[in-house]
Amino acid sequence: MRQKIGYKIINFREHFDSFINGRYIHYQCVPYNLSGIQQENVILRILITLKRSIHLFLLLIGIIISSSFRNIHPVPVQDSVNAKLIITNMNKAAETLQSLQFDLKIQERVGGKYRNSISAVKLQRKPRKIYMKLNGPELLYVEGWNDGKVLVNPAGFPYINLNLDVNSSTLHKDQHHTLNEVGYDFLTDIIKDAIQRCGTRFDDFFKYEGDVTWNNIPCYQVKITDLDYKFATYTVGKDETIISIARKLKLSEFKLGELNKLTDYGAVRQGRVLVVPSSYARTTELIIDKKTWLPLSTKVYDNTGLFESYEYVNLKVNPVFASDEFSKDYKGYGF
Repeated sequence: MRQKIGYKIINFREHFDSFINGRYIHYQCVPYNLSGIQQENVILRILITLKRSIHLFLLLIGIIISSSFRNIHPVPVQDSVNAKLIITNMNKAAETLQSLQFDLKIQERVGGKYRNSISAVKLQRKPRKIYMKLNGPELLYVEGWNDGKVLVNPAGFPYINLNLDVNSSTLHKDQHHTLNEVGYDFLTDIIKDAIQRCGTRFDDFFKYEGDVTWNNIPCYQVKITDLDYKFATYTVGKDETIISIARKLKLSEFKLGELNKLTDYGAVRQGRVLVVPSSYARTTELIIDKKTWLPLSTKVYDNTGLFESYEYVNLKVNPVFASDEFSKDYKGYGF
């Protein structure tokens, strides 16, 4: 006859103290009719099995965690805002423009005094087309049209439209720039020249000055300082003009004329020695729209102070113009 075997609960905390550190009490059912030695053997087998199970469990957890980390890819961190990032994006934005419309606020130093004006501007980059309305007069330039001349409505004497060379002394009189420099291409050329000249010292020349709200528009501020700004001499070559020299050296033709007491931007005698600055500006302050990456304000300083300032108000990027909007017969024009 088979012997009936009963069970009793055995407390074996003292047998497994190294595993549980005395914090928990574990119970195991063992046959109570076994001898003490047999019971101890059962308990030891249970402990050994439990220890192996814990080791296997920990090993499995380790494999899972290790595998999980191998499958985790670092999330790219966005570049922090700095002068190089801002200037790079500004140049790219200017290079990809197709058209612009804005009101240009101008402050220029002429004869030691500041002259202020505002012009309404419509600009198509390629082919280059410009309509500009000043306080009365109107200018219209279309690349490949009107023999390359600017159509001018003087809105006064001599009461007829004029056709003038874009670099004529009449259009350039008491003006720092001509229609050739309207827009952002000229500015970015000057900035690129500054980048080239500073070489490995970019962070010394270009400084991110923080954020600012300009005309309710969130913007970045960047300050460019030419630490090597100085004056030198330049010997005029054959058939060179003040304008061609200025373009060659990335300088302001107005500044060259001012330094050398020249009122005509035409040819300069070959061999003449001119005083020239080493760069366009000692300091340039830019306020750049965070959304469009285009400058909304540019202030240029030379050795004596503020040289010129331009503000782009009511700026529209890539507006679509009517097919006849750069013609003298467009409605609303007075040519």
